[in-house]
Amino acid sequence: MCGRITQEQQALEQQFRKELIDHLKPTKEFNIGIGEYAIVVDNKGEWRQLKFGFNKGGRLNFNGRAEGFHNKNNELNYSGKLGIHTNPIYSDIILENRCLIPVSSFLEGPEKERLSKPFKLSLNYAEAFMLAGVIGIDQKTGGEGFSILTCWPNQIISEIVKHHRSPVIIENPDHYQTWLDNQSPIEDVLSFLHPIDNADLDIHELSPQYKSAKFAEPY
Repeated sequence: MCGRITQEQQALEQQFRKELIDHLKPTKEFNIGIGEYAIVVDNKGEWRQLKFGFNKGGRLNFNGRAEGFHNKNNELNYSGKLGIHTNPIYSDIILENRCLIPVSSFLEGPEKERLSKPFKLSLNYAEAFMLAGVIGIDQKTGGEGFSILTCWPNQIISEIVKHHRSPVIIENPDHYQTWLDNQSPIEDVLSFLHPIDNADLDIHELSPQYKSAKFAEPY
């Protein structure tokens, strides 16, 4: 899963050369959790603040599996079918309402200890980067929320963090528009849903205090 993200204002502005206007300045920059507001880029290219997660199908959805109902064992180096477009929760919005989530890092922990043993993961060549996501309508509130898409882990996440999932990172800025464009063929969309190379990630262990989303001190 990916349930904590970081949106350092200075890093986002430097990387994307975009000054965040007053109503978009992160209300919280570190350890942003499910149910809190974060900045997203919608399919029209507009930067907005939406709630992390949305209720649909009787559950709170904050992570969408690229494989859908396939790869139930979270196999490393998975090469089988992708199925998020056949999952009833995501089948419409993966086609019509994709988004990007700009982050300076994300937090993850081992499958068993979870965020009792948190790690900060970032790209070693960029101040900030984009996670792949979708925007859905919350069936309880009628408002919008976003979900981060996940895939099987690369080797470094599997062996060092000891986690079985990874958020999907859209590394190449030339691919942002293809991801957001509703007219992009589903084959092109699915082609982005895979882990990044091991060499591109920096990983640092954090204090267990970050288990609580209320602890929002800089890392």
